[in-house]
Amino acid sequence: MCIENTVPFLIKYIMPYNRPNERYLNWLTKTKKTVRSYCFYSVQKEHRIFHLDKNLTSKGWVYDKDDFKVYAEKILFREDYNPQLPEMIELNFQKPLTGMILSPDSPEFQALIKIYSTKSIDIKSFLGTKKRGTVDALMVLLEKDLIFPFLSMKNLGFCEVIRIILPETTPIIQKKLLKIFTFFNLCTVSEIEGKYYIQGFGKEKQFEKGISLKIYFPETHVGFFIDIFINLFEYLEIEHYIILHDLADGAHIIKSTFEDIESFKSYNPLTNLIWDETDKMWKNHKIYNKNRKPVYPNLFLTKNSE
Repeated sequence: MCIENTVPFLIKYIMPYNRPNERYLNWLTKTKKTVRSYCFYSVQKEHRIFHLDKNLTSKGWVYDKDDFKVYAEKILFREDYNPQLPEMIELNFQKPLTGMILSPDSPEFQALIKIYSTKSIDIKSFLGTKKRGTVDALMVLLEKDLIFPFLSMKNLGFCEVIRIILPETTPIIQKKLLKIFTFFNLCTVSEIEGKYYIQGFGKEKQFEKGISLKIYFPETHVGFFIDIFINLFEYLEIEHYIILHDLADGAHIIKSTFEDIESFKSYNPLTNLIWDETDKMWKNHKIYNKNRKPVYPNLFLTKNSE
């Protein structure tokens, strides 16, 4: 099911656990009915695809919907078709975290606070400079696989991005989707887990084998590809999914919501996490105080509000 006639928000967040404190959102969803659906997920593994094996001519990128359709059909229907896949960068985000709980005083957490930025960090810009502390912090995290560097692609002619979230798949479907989407020259296929809710459900659904896709397109008719994606998911019997395209810039929402946006330049959300020294664990913030009064303001203005 592709949800239409809704205004979607795609938000990245930092929380102590894989999923944020959901009670307030559940209240908005089930009681107030101001939110039709949501999907919380964390990325377990990521496959980063970048290649120049196809779709590139002397005149630039040529993305042909019919070529993609034929390629997908061969993978789905021909057991003898085994194309050579391009080399991919595979990142396992959960492997280094098994059994590891880092306190605020740990060298790793202090290093993470030191390098935190709302924008991507250009590692090479620190090399050969006097910012030795930043370089040391980067090395601590890199050596323990707690951060993952990536190449930033610029001036390649990609001008549009489509994001797709498929909460419920299977390992077999995941492998097929990974093969199919290697058709695209720049794409990220992520294995995700979490929970989602759609209006009409009795309760939210947990999932462990989901897929998130981020596909970059040159100037082309992306609507033709979206139609093929929908047919593909229908054939694979994937009932619930959402396709996000042409998302608005979130900076405008932030500016219209908060008066002082300059404070966000120095704000570090990592310093806002709660550590329980007794139980040696990170905790979520409470949404009510001891008098059962809401800690945070109402997200929706009342009729009498100015």
